[in-house]
Amino acid sequence: MISEILEMFGLIASLPKVENNMNNVENENIEWNKVKLFSDPGIIENLISWLNIETSDEENWSKTYSGKYIYEKWLSYYVLTFQQGGGTKVLIKLPIPSTEELINIVIDSKYENEVETGCLILIDNEEIYKTEFRLELITKLENITVQKRQQKIIEITNLTSNFNRREIIGKTINQISEDEKYFKDIAEKAKKINTAGNS
Repeated sequence: MISEILEMFGLIASLPKVENNMNNVENENIEWNKVKLFSDPGIIENLISWLNIETSDEENWSKTYSGKYIYEKWLSYYVLTFQQGGGTKVLIKLPIPSTEELINIVIDSKYENEVETGCLILIDNEEIYKTEFRLELITKLENITVQKRQQKIIEITNLTSNFNRREIIGKTINQISEDEKYFKDIAEKAKKINTAGNS
């Protein structure tokens, strides 16, 4: 959308011309108006140069942007800040996608960086807001046939881990056991997909 409008006004030949670590072939073929999530530093830096900063929250390391030439809103912030290195900066086209929308993006997007970014946001939301996504995601993964995509998503989201991510305080032993089984079942399904892909 940004590039199309700018090209209509004759302001640039194409957007963005990015030199970064991503696959250059993918960059050249990105339909920028269809991509909502970015975590590649080169692309983010290039895109925000075409946006206006509206707000800046230094405490939470987040900024909101608006388009200079068309009405679009964007948000940048850091995910996985609890990990070593301070986390990963992401840029999201607003409104913020729901969990279901994020899952659809990681399953269906044609762009690997958008898939990776969606996975990072899902696990960040799980860690910070306790937003569950694993059962819905593994169910959709079982119904696609692209093994490379399946394995990539499983690896980034660590679906093979059977760690109980639900609160245990105030629960009975039976409730805790049910929660543990919930995550164990998802992990087993993920391992089965990986095994099938490696056979």
